[in-house]
Amino acid sequence: MATIVFTSALTINNAGIYQNAAPTSKTQTVESTLTHAHHTTQSIGASYEEVSVGDVSQAKQYVVRLQNRDAAVDVLLQIQGTGPVSVPFGVMKPGEPFMCRMAAQSGGYPKLMMYAASTVNVEVVVGEAGDPTA
Repeated sequence: MATIVFTSALTINNAGIYQNAAPTSKTQTVESTLTHAHHTTQSIGASYEEVSVGDVSQAKQYVVRLQNRDAAVDVLLQIQGTGPVSVPFGVMKPGEPFMCRMAAQSGGYPKLMMYAASTVNVEVVVGEAGDPTA
């Protein structure tokens, strides 16, 4: 059985306010016919670039984990829709990770895009997920 394991935790300690979301983990089965995964270090720069997915099919749901490997430069994230539609939605500060399940593409969209003010490396892990009930 093919699976994906999601693990996360978040602790915030600011001006005497402390919030701790205990580490959680979820093991999710993936669609049995899907077999591709991709792991690379992607060098990005001062223009938006699509996240490298290798042979991973975007025709069905897929999972993405990114990590900004730069020590000083932010990475901006945006979703590119059809035509000129794009929505900035996130920032990875130096060393920070980002993880999500992406919706299946239709007509090549949506696309997950990255940008940095100067050349930085982002670790990219992508895997096919599909519909776990299929």
